[in-house]
Amino acid sequence: MSKKVVIELEELEYFLDYLNDKVFDGYKRETTKAIKEFLEDLKKRNRLSTDKRNSYY
Repeated sequence: MSKKVVIELEELEYFLDYLNDKVFDGYKRETTKAIKEFLEDLKKRNRLSTDKRNSYY
């Protein structure tokens, strides 16, 4: 059995803005984490390639 819910438009807009902010924060956090991991990996690979070049001398 379904129930009818009545909500004021202003409250709905507030809730949707709140939800949008939470989703944005989640994407922002995940994107920041991915960028940091990529940069760390890049630094490691750069050190490895530098070490390989230095081993010839």
